[in-house]
Amino acid sequence: AYYPSENPMVAIFLGILATSFFYVMLLKRGISILLKKQFPIFYLFLYLCTLEILPLLLMYKIVVD
Repeated sequence: AYYPSENPMVAIFLGILATSFFYVMLLKRGISILLKKQFPIFYLFLYLCTLEILPLLLMYKIVVD
């Protein structure tokens, strides 16, 4: 409502771009921490599934339905 331009798609695109950039940085940080501390690869898989991939799948299901 307060965006000064007539085309709000620019702000939406920049927001999606910034969100995905920070999400990738979060994934990179989590993977680097798990690999540095010599955790088994199974814990890495559990981390990615529960904290990173599952919320994306739930959001996808909400958007598609």
